[in-house]
Amino acid sequence: MNSILNITIKETVLRNSAILLFFILGCMNIMAQEVDDEYIPFVEEGKVWNCNAFSPVYGSLIDTDVIFRISGDTLINENAYKKVYCRFDKYFGSEEQQYYCAVREEDCRVFIIEFGKAIEKLLYDFSNPQEKKTLLYDERAIIRFPGHRAKSIIENQLAFSLRNPINEEMLICVWHEGAGNIYTNPFGFEFIDEDATFGFPISVLSCINGEEKYLYDRTWNSVPNSIQEINKESNDSNIYDFQGRRLSDKPDKGLYIQNGKKYVVK
Repeated sequence: MNSILNITIKETVLRNSAILLFFILGCMNIMAQEVDDEYIPFVEEGKVWNCNAFSPVYGSLIDTDVIFRISGDTLINENAYKKVYCRFDKYFGSEEQQYYCAVREEDCRVFIIEFGKAIEKLLYDFSNPQEKKTLLYDERAIIRFPGHRAKSIIENQLAFSLRNPINEEMLICVWHEGAGNIYTNPFGFEFIDEDATFGFPISVLSCINGEEKYLYDRTWNSVPNSIQEINKESNDSNIYDFQGRRLSDKPDKGLYIQNGKKYVVK
């Protein structure tokens, strides 16, 4: 009798353990899917980046008229790309949208073919956000630190700091998931230096998806529960540094941002 009872107990324990294991694996699978679902793609039809251009020579804001837009498809070397257009009249000599580059996205990595060139290059690597990665750009190494949940337009949006491998205290730029590099040209392969394409640096003020909702907004100062609708009038006169931190007063020296515009104090 005891033997039969022991066998029954063992079978019950094994069955319950199997059910518990199945439940745990199911939860892990759901969690993994939720993490995957949270990824905000960079390459999307209709996405717009509004940027400003800043002259280090004159030490003043030039104009907030640099606009990038993803629009249309193209096929290059049997790969499907999205076309990127740019409007910057001081560079192109026209207010018309000019073809700028082609981009495609695969496994959370963004590849670019610059205008007039045939070689595909890695622009962004958002894969494995929990890992610290060393990336090579034209044989120059940079370190992408693990993503952190930034104070962003989208809840839980990831931000990545990129730093100098020789001196990891030296910040090169910041990537925002969905918006890309917010410090300089989001489509400039030379983003690790000053923006050589235009002759002077630019920075992102806002990034808006094809549904006209913000993915990034430099003037934004709160944490909503979902994507923030476009606010066409900004009355935010607060002063911020380039990390998005609000300052109590204008700095005695250096760069600061106010009303979405970038200024310098020499």
